[in-house]
Amino acid sequence: MVLRITSLFLVFFLLSCGGNNSTIEANSAVEKEPLSGEVLYSNHCSSCHGADGKLGASGAKDLTESTMNLQQIEKLLKTGRKAMPVMKEILGTEENMNAVSNFVIDLRK
Repeated sequence: MVLRITSLFLVFFLLSCGGNNSTIEANSAVEKEPLSGEVLYSNHCSSCHGADGKLGASGAKDLTESTMNLQQIEKLLKTGRKAMPVMKEILGTEENMNAVSNFVIDLRK
């Protein structure tokens, strides 16, 4: 009986030493690839603006007719307007806002 308890304790001790730390460290070292502007737009903007930028739901503007430049679009994403929410918190990073802004400009072509 004592031998069985000692064996179980030893197994438990060895398992709790954390042999998987290298896997956790390897996974955290791998950076996630940023999402494209098209994916971000599709996830967060297309419900009002449409996949092609022309939907106009909830008063959203037709993005294919927009004359805003890159800086103006980024400012709008940071501040929001009327029913459009502040996208800075939703998109999370300047890189994501820039990607969406560039995709919006590409919708004009």
